Amino acid sequence: ILISMVLVWQVRKRFSEKGSYKNFTMVMIAVAVWTFLGMIEVISKIPSTKIIFSKLSYIGVVSVPVLWFFFSYE
Repeated sequence: ILISMVLVWQVRKRFSEKGSYKNFTMVMIAVAVWTFLGMIEVISKIPSTKIIFSKLSYIGVVSVPVLWFFFSYE
């Protein structure tokens, strides 16, 4: 999570004048969400909580390939 947020900060700082960092930022935020929800799933001890966070992690899993396509297209 920390690495993806540092990458977003570095890319935003370097490419802010061109405005070409938005799709990369969205990819990294989706990766951070996916990682965070997966981490919560792994550390939770209650089975119902594990199931909920396992299902919520699909938000990041599904959005990364689509956002990666937009980033590649740009």
